[in-house]
Amino acid sequence: MIFFFLVLPGFAQEKDETPALLFRDVRSMMEAASLLQKKGESKAARDKYRSAAYLLDKIRQDFPEWNPAAVKERIASCRSALGDPEAGLPPVSSPPITCYWNRVLADSDFVPEEGKIYKITLEGEDKTNLRLGYERLKSYPGEARICLQARNTPKNIFLLDQKNQGLFRAERGEFNLSLSVPSEWPIFLAEYTDDPYADPVVLSNIVELP
Repeated sequence: MIFFFLVLPGFAQEKDETPALLFRDVRSMMEAASLLQKKGESKAARDKYRSAAYLLDKIRQDFPEWNPAAVKERIASCRSALGDPEAGLPPVSSPPITCYWNRVLADSDFVPEEGKIYKITLEGEDKTNLRLGYERLKSYPGEARICLQARNTPKNIFLLDQKNQGLFRAERGEFNLSLSVPSEWPIFLAEYTDDPYADPVVLSNIVELP
């Protein structure tokens, strides 16, 4: 499910809307996790609870005054579902983020230029164990996704993640990332689209995979 939202003139309310949208994602993740548990799919359910816990931690850190009682209650629910009500939040490093790719065929003469909405950093030499950090530099009402540019292919192909909604809605964050793609492909954040023939809208700086 993909969420888009409008911001009033001047973007005055954008920061206030962000935690509500993140919390809505948390509710969806926890509902999905509960259904997975009932089906006996415990690993998938735990992954959903861990993702929800990550977003809750971002809300607690970046928006401490936003509905703290509800955030605290959901954190407790995640802890209980993960088997230890007294433990701290599950570590962001487990499990790593993985992507499902949507192939985008851009115009043959399209060359991505760095965007100014986000700044990303990438650490690590093993593509299956990278650390991706980000900071949002400007207000942005859309949906940012991880994007890769394929190299040494006959056409101008980009791969846009279609799995991880809401991953970059907070002002900053970091997480482990596991990719199975060739080395030295450019990686950046792009505006999400389901159009397979649209030139990517680049939202961040561009870095190369190790």
